Amino acid sequence: MIDWESTHELARIDVKGDYAVAISRIEWAQNDTIKNVRVSGGWESLWFLRKVDGNWKFTSAVNGFSSWRDEEPQQ
Repeated sequence: MIDWESTHELARIDVKGDYAVAISRIEWAQNDTIKNVRVSGGWESLWFLRKVDGNWKFTSAVNGFSSWRDEEPQQ
């Protein structure tokens, strides 16, 4: 496997007073030189936060509520 890439982002953040939810997205891709395909995938996670003494604190999360994987033939 070569040519590995990944990206990480906060895709959405919603705030209401001292509470917030955020969706993070991680995507990756790499070449599978044995099968001659570009393999890619990713997942999204849901984060719950609360402001305590003026600072945002993580309270809980749901990991991988959405995920995907794909293979694309290389030429």
